[in-house]
Amino acid sequence: YQQKTIDEYRRVIQEYPKAQDVAEFRYYLGYHLVSMGRFEEGVAAYQELVREHPESEYVPDALVNIGEFYFENNDYENAYLLYRAVEEQFPEAPIVAYAIYKQSWCHYNLGAYRDSLDRLLTVVKLADEGDRGAVELRKEATGELMYPYSKVGKAGAAVSFFQKYAPKRFLTLASGLAALYTEQ
Repeated sequence: YQQKTIDEYRRVIQEYPKAQDVAEFRYYLGYHLVSMGRFEEGVAAYQELVREHPESEYVPDALVNIGEFYFENNDYENAYLLYRAVEEQFPEAPIVAYAIYKQSWCHYNLGAYRDSLDRLLTVVKLADEGDRGAVELRKEATGELMYPYSKVGKAGAAVSFFQKYAPKRFLTLASGLAALYTEQ
């Protein structure tokens, strides 16, 4: 059925390229292609959405999804640029906190550990300010603070650092940090 859905989206886009909902169709065409493992085609559909409908509400999500393709293929520089574009161009989009979170992992994988830590802390700050997308990511972001911290933080300050940002889990994070130090 998914192929039939893809075929129908393509037909509608081709026959009605100026239709009001065509941006939505392009987005879901990309989504279904990616979910079927047809990543290059899905990315092309997302890119067409961004190019043809730059004002669409679907653009931030499309940019993140293109970024995910690059991220999964270890192209952290291009993934970062897309995640950053979402933050800069669509600061009110519901997916911004996720884009910032993913920037952290791009930085981490590129060896920019201080920037990685800063991006995770930005997600935590947004969550504390009530940003809905960030609230959903807060637990994950705080749980991962130990990774960049292990590269740039001071061991003696770790407990107080974790207590500040994850007061209910700070000892677990400190223990995880100790294990990371043992592995390094």
